Amino acid sequence: MHISFRMIGILFFLFMAIFFDFRNGELRFEMLTGVCENYDFSKQECASGEKLSTVSLLPLFFDPPSILLISVITFLGSAFRRLGVVGSLEKASHLAKDVGELGAAIGAIHTFMGVFNEAAISQAFGFVFSAYFAGLSISLICSTLANYLRSKEMVYAGQS
Repeated sequence: MHISFRMIGILFFLFMAIFFDFRNGELRFEMLTGVCENYDFSKQECASGEKLSTVSLLPLFFDPPSILLISVITFLGSAFRRLGVVGSLEKASHLAKDVGELGAAIGAIHTFMGVFNEAAISQAFGFVFSAYFAGLSISLICSTLANYLRSKEMVYAGQS
């Protein structure tokens, strides 16, 4: 299988995991958010608490500062000539997970050291897990590319 087909497949399943509502069998690009003390899941409404708002899922999962932070640090920490492309991608895969955790810790420290309330807790977990998501996604892409390139090297080594 060619690498572009594999990457498209991975991105498709990632897209479906994020945007497909399996309960209702439809794509969903928005979600309700806010602090609700008594939420009725069957009616999808808040019986008591603050007024919920609808937000787009795209910026929740694809946070540009997290993606930039993780990408730059991963590149700076893993791109070494002596390792070659495969070795660098393997290192990048592991490092992206670590940098995702670092981003999550930074987000948590900023939020939990500030004014503490339920809305802040909700936002903190959003920041934390979007950084984890970015790190794991970048790691997955690096690992897939490394495995593909390694398998090509094995094929070429076997032919000589």
